[in-house]
Amino acid sequence: MFHDLSYIGDCVCIRQIGCSGFQAFVSKIESSEGSDSWFPIAAQFGGADARWNRNKYEVAVVRNPATGERRGRYVNPGGASVYITVRSLDDIDVVRVPKSTLPYIGDCISIRQEGCEGFQAFVSKIESSEGNDAWFPIATEFGGHWKRNKYEVAVIRNPATGERRGRYVNPEGASVYLIVRSLDDIEVIRVAKH
Repeated sequence: MFHDLSYIGDCVCIRQIGCSGFQAFVSKIESSEGSDSWFPIAAQFGGADARWNRNKYEVAVVRNPATGERRGRYVNPGGASVYITVRSLDDIDVVRVPKSTLPYIGDCISIRQEGCEGFQAFVSKIESSEGNDAWFPIATEFGGHWKRNKYEVAVIRNPATGERRGRYVNPEGASVYLIVRSLDDIEVIRVAKH
């Protein structure tokens, strides 16, 4: 899951899960710093061998050295940390975590909408006993929030169709902001307590 990813600088981070021996490089088409050589992919984000400092559009390429087969993703780490998880050459997830100007306002979840009027939201109380878990209309600005401090599910609903989408997030030590543009376009921004 991607619920604990935070902005750590303009960069591309790559890890592999459930596969081994893969290699990666990140191009220097628009960036001049760092290496564009092949490196083994680490099993977790965090180490220097799993991070390429870039600040413009670049191509992240993953290969299986045993077969020579490759896959690439065009990514934009400008103003963001881009996290890539490789499970196989045909199962690659990319998450872009932008540098946030949003403040830490306590361990909570706050939701706003852009262009999807009438949507509603609730936040579960699976691990937190405080607060309300009823449906609320989603405002166009961040204002109210759900006070939570453990993993919870933020659910967005289109009341006209009944269709729903959820995001599993961790507000422990962070303010988690969701920007809802549609049921299939929900941006999650996690601002850690400093």
